[in-house]
Amino acid sequence: MQPENGPPMVYPGSHKGPVYNHHVDCVFAGAILPEENGLNPKDDVSLLGPAGSISIHHGLIVQGSALNTLNHASSQAL
Repeated sequence: MQPENGPPMVYPGSHKGPVYNHHVDCVFAGAILPEENGLNPKDDVSLLGPAGSISIHHGLIVQGSALNTLNHASSQAL
């Protein structure tokens, strides 16, 4: 996984709490906005590795993924 592929990202230490509310207007949204919860985007860490790599991390760690910026059309073999 390379940075342009939209790798998984985590906030180290965030598994220690608090547990963040994933609801908006009493409806489960399944996500949080890091900045609105006191997390600095500069503190996230990309989980990079070669093809076939896996990531095993604590279930409460704040995690997400970066944007996939790879130009798929130019990366395909002709």
